[in-house]
Amino acid sequence: TNTMSLAKDSFSAASTSVQIQTPPSVTGIERIMLSARGDLQRLLSSFLSRPINIRLIYAHTSPSPLRSPPSAYISTSFPVIQDRQVHLMSSGKIVCIATSSVTITSPECGKLFLEEGYAIGQVFQRLRSTPIFTLVDITEGPRENGKGGSLERTYIIEMEGFVCRITEVFPDRELFVSGEQWLDSVQELVQENQVVVPGDGDFFSHTPFSKNAIAPLPFTLSSILRTQAAAIPNVPFSAYPVDGPTGLQYKEVSYSQFYTQVQAFAKGLSKQMRSIIGEKRTVGVLHESGYKLAVIVMALLELNVTAFLLAPAVSRSPSSPHLPHFSTWY
Repeated sequence: TNTMSLAKDSFSAASTSVQIQTPPSVTGIERIMLSARGDLQRLLSSFLSRPINIRLIYAHTSPSPLRSPPSAYISTSFPVIQDRQVHLMSSGKIVCIATSSVTITSPECGKLFLEEGYAIGQVFQRLRSTPIFTLVDITEGPRENGKGGSLERTYIIEMEGFVCRITEVFPDRELFVSGEQWLDSVQELVQENQVVVPGDGDFFSHTPFSKNAIAPLPFTLSSILRTQAAAIPNVPFSAYPVDGPTGLQYKEVSYSQFYTQVQAFAKGLSKQMRSIIGEKRTVGVLHESGYKLAVIVMALLELNVTAFLLAPAVSRSPSSPHLPHFSTWY
């Protein structure tokens, strides 16, 4: 590749130097992970002292396999490209989200990757190949009081017949501060898939907006939205109707914008509902279906509320840009 790399390795008979152009706030352990070249899974496992498992989210291969096995026809004149996303998991928690585009022209690599199911980094390890590594970009997500936030890198890793462009997102940088404690902070709250209910009777005491906020539980709608807002912030999430000067129009909303609206609305609900909900954790919502109802429901889920919905099947164009009031039963 002709792309300029942010990482540069140099060595002599007696010394080795690795230089990475990173933002000032990037720590030493983060620089190690950002410089990983096909061995991120191994490095994370060593750091956390836990297994790191690969969970495939999607894989789209083009052209579609003409026949099986694909390694029988993959070549430089017939390359196969796969777009894929995987989650690197440890103790039930997402450690990293990797989105890749892989171009394969080697039958041997195609056999390992497409037929035997090896992950990208494991293909290089299986073939005992030292790949060419180009670090393209490093991006930091917003942080609160110098804590949390996401860390993202885009890089190209390649060898003959196997070229991968990968974007990896670490959703929560506290991982690199607390290590195993970061994993256990969630595991302590999950017992046989049941949330441990706080004993102080304050329903809102363990929401993201309280002083005693806990980490989001894995694999809930709220945690999935939070992860996607960090991983693909500018990808369109939805489009909803608005009244424009020339009639009905549709406004596009990204994952990041939707997540921001949900958080803002949830903060307002936390204040408004504290005095009326008390010990009861169920709320009924009456509103027309559509985008704004999705904001309301996700905001309620952020507050760990069970929501019952009563809504007509057809959404109408909103008459006001503001989010609506809703009815509650308790």
